[in-house]
Formats: sequence, C-alpha cells, structure tokens
Amino acid sequence: MAAASSSTVSLASSTSVTLRPAQPADAVQLQALQQVIYDEARWFVGDGPPSVDMLTRRLRSLDLRHTYYLVALARTEGHMLQGHTLQGRTPRGKPTSKPRLCGWLELNRPQPLRLRHVAVLTLAVAPEWRGRGVGQHLLARAYAWAQRTGVKKIQLDVRSGNSAAIRLYKRQGFVLEGRERAQIRTSKQSNHYEDNLIMAKFLDDSLLTASTAYLGCPDLQAPDIQAPDIQAPELQAGEAHHKPISPTSESK
Repeated sequence: MAAASSSTVSLASSTSVTLRPAQPADAVQLQALQQVIYDEARWFVGDGPPSVDMLTRRLRSLDLRHTYYLVALARTEGHMLQGHTLQGRTPRGKPTSKPRLCGWLELNRPQPLRLRHVAVLTLAVAPEWRGRGVGQHLLARAYAWAQRTGVKKIQLDVRSGNSAAIRLYKRQGFVLEGRERAQIRTSKQSNHYEDNLIMAKFLDDSLLTASTAYLGCPDLQAPDIQAPDIQAPELQAGEAHHKPISPTSESK
C-alpha cells in the first residue's frame, strides 16, 4: 500500500506545517525530538529514545499495511520559537532555513488477525509547537489512514498527569477505557506514582453494539473520563504522549 503524499496545513500566527510520511533521513531530527521530550521527564515512561541507527533501520523496514509513521515539519519565518531549535539553543531572532521536525505520530496494528481492527497510537509535539494545532492535524491524517486500512479502533496510553494531552484526546472523541493504578513512578528516584490511562476512539460505532465486553456485569463497567480524580491542573505540556513506539520496547 503506497504511503500518502505530503500536505501543508496552516496554523495560527501565519505559520504552516508540512505533514508527510517519515523517511529514514528523518531519523536524526526524530531522535532529537524524542530526546527533548524525554528530558522533560513528565510524559514518556522509558529511559531514553532509540539510537539514530535503530530509528533509521526501522523507518527503512516499515510495513505500510500495519504501521503509519507521520512527521510534521515546520519552517519558521524570520524568528526562532522559544529561542531554540531541536539541535541546540540559538539567539532569539535568528532565522532558520531548513525545515525542523516539530511532531510525529505513529499508528501500529497488531499482527494477530483478531486484533488488526485496532491500532495503537503514539503522538508527540515539540514544546514550542504545542497548543497550535499540530497534534490535531496529525490525528486527522491518522484517521484517514485508519479508514483506508480497515482500522476501526484507535487506542493509546497516557499518564494521568498529562492533562493537556487528555484534553486533546477528549476533544477528538477518545473515551477512557481503563486505568492502571500507580503504574508509573514519577521519576527514577521518586516514591510518588501516577496512574496510566487507557483511552480509545471508535471509528466504527458498530463495534460498540457488537461487543460482548463486560458480559453485562455492572461492576466491570469502564470508568468515566469525567472522574474527578483524573482532573489534573492546567499544564503547558501540549500533546506529548508517553509511550513512543520504538524498535526497542514500549509498544503495548
């Protein structure tokens, strides 16, 4: 199945972003973006991103029937947002000429036939581009790919403290399916923990009527996304999601 072509979308502040399938040449910037988000220590759960070599090999061997790997590229015009790039700090006001990778999205379908109607989502946006619509444009392309390939349900994991991501997913029609209590240590040395939330968007409503989930047992009904204990304070985190799908681990 051929990958979709690139497209350019307009954002606020007279800026635009180009969305296109990831290429092996994107591995350096992709690894740098992942490192930035790992360094924030608030969204991902792994110990660090895969190497550039591992990302390059993965991007060369993608099975487009089962994986959709999309990147967002931005070219700033006459200024540097937040005074820095993914490759290091730059004096505010210096223009850039090369497009910078400012976000990426993955959908991964399980191999078993019984699970291929489901795709697992990973989404992350660079700090200086959050809250500007990059995430929602990436998701729109993801839904189109899912419909073309027969995916009927998109599932994700998100840390309960990532309120900005939870708000985005709720606006996009995702619902809470489950909660893993105290699943994530908030830092490597911390004795504090937070929950992992499992959310999903149904692209085919017939799944809800065809499902035999819960077997009619009221005590097994999925919790409501409006539950007060998952309402976290307002954050400036943007749309970073905590489980990047990498060649090493962290897919679920």
